Amino acid sequence: MTQSNHILIRNIYYMLAYAFSDLRKQDYQLVGGEDFENISDLMAEILTNTTSFLLKRGLYREYITSKQSLPTLRGKLDIVHSARNLAIGKQQLECEVDNLSENNIFNQIIKTGLTLLMHDKDVAKPRKDAIKQIMPFFNTIDTLNPSAIPWTTLHYQRSNQSYELPIQICAYVINRSLIDPNKEKQKLMMFSEENFNRLYEKFVLEYYRRHHPELKANAETINWNIDADRSIGWEYLPKMITDITLHKDDKTLIIDTKFYSQILRAKYDKNTYNSNNINQIFAYMYNMDVQHTGNVSGMLLYAQTDNENIPDSKMQMRGSSSAIYVRTLDLNQEFNLIRDQLEKIVLLME
Repeated sequence: MTQSNHILIRNIYYMLAYAFSDLRKQDYQLVGGEDFENISDLMAEILTNTTSFLLKRGLYREYITSKQSLPTLRGKLDIVHSARNLAIGKQQLECEVDNLSENNIFNQIIKTGLTLLMHDKDVAKPRKDAIKQIMPFFNTIDTLNPSAIPWTTLHYQRSNQSYELPIQICAYVINRSLIDPNKEKQKLMMFSEENFNRLYEKFVLEYYRRHHPELKANAETINWNIDADRSIGWEYLPKMITDITLHKDDKTLIIDTKFYSQILRAKYDKNTYNSNNINQIFAYMYNMDVQHTGNVSGMLLYAQTDNENIPDSKMQMRGSSSAIYVRTLDLNQEFNLIRDQLEKIVLLME
């Protein structure tokens, strides 16, 4: 294993720790002090720790509807099927009954993730042993088909908020099992571009929230700068929601985080930035700066890839103090250097 791989794996832990406050709690502090040979081993350690925490609190339960044949009415009566029973002399009522159950989608996802890690050759024996100790608590819970998990339907509330981190870890583990079954690459293959981009975005946002509360870092909805009274069909315009918006005094910086396997695109024998990304950040700036003050700037913050070293860029707007910046954040280095890069962005607000 190279040193660069080691640092990248460690940085994924730090990014998760910023993105999910649960990982910064005392229960999980031991994770940060260990060395991990690969990403699977790190994911196994985090998932066993977070799942153990859930077990101490009691697994989340929700109402699951089941159909039951009963001698007396319970729950909601299925009139059609109950009538059929009576017609054939069966003295049973068909009822739809709601029962509080641990066998719900959240616990099923965790069991599926744990099962995959337990059979992963890259997970060290001590962590596999820890998973084996946890699995009996999931005996009554089903596993899922990894390719059929309805990720977009998951909703968190106060009663299951603590599931967000372990479910996210399971998403990485399960997605890897689908996209990289042979596990030939150790670096970022655990994460699809979509999943890693979400983690990258949340990490940067939470970094500024934690270390620079004065910048009021947030994801903000931008209204379209149009005259609705003289416009037709404007209600069909898509929502504009920033990844990160920083405010200081009268200055605003909109940061759009991007993670791609390749930053530059070849077009007409020339390498260029992604035009959609440039147009998007420009639209954010234009529509946020309603009064055209020139105090709203934008930045595309790419995660640096192995094969591209992109110099910092700045496109100054004509007749304005606003600018479009393009920066790369090298995640394959010591974390204190990543922090230095993020701090240099803060200086743009001076």
